Amino acid sequence: MIVNWKKPNAGLKYMVAQSSENASAGRIVLRPGYNDVPDALWNAAKHNLKNDPEKEWIEEVSNQEVVDKLPKDFPERAAIKKEGKFVIEKSVSIKDMDSKDAVKMIKETINTETLERWLENAEKDEIRVEIKNQLDFIKNPKKEK
Repeated sequence: MIVNWKKPNAGLKYMVAQSSENASAGRIVLRPGYNDVPDALWNAAKHNLKNDPEKEWIEEVSNQEVVDKLPKDFPERAAIKKEGKFVIEKSVSIKDMDSKDAVKMIKETINTETLERWLENAEKDEIRVEIKNQLDFIKNPKKEK
C-alpha cells in the first residue's frame, strides 16, 4: 500500500501493526511523503488510525473495491461494512499509475527504501529515470535538481 504521510514539518510517524489476536505483527515507520508499506502490515495497522489524532495527515493511495466476502488474509477490522458488503482498499502500484501522477509522487518521496522498491518494479523508462534522479538528489542534496 502506498501511504502518504503529509503532515507539514513532520518527522517520522510510528505505527504498530496488530494481528487479529492482538499480538504485535510489526511496526511501521512513515517518513514524510510517500511510503510503500507491505499490504498485510498496513492492513494490520490501519484500524489504529481511528483514534489517532494525526489520522487526517495520512492518506492511502488506493482504489476502493466492494466485495461480498473478504479476501482470506484481509482483517475484517480493516474493512468498512456497507449494506451487507465490505469496502476494501486495494493497493495501487507505481507501475499501474499514469506517468504524470507517478512522477509527481516520486518527487514528493524521500523514503529511499520506497524509491528503491519502486525502481525494482518500474517498467517505464521515464519512471525509472525519475526515481534514479530522486535517489541521487536525496543522497547528494547539494546538487541542483
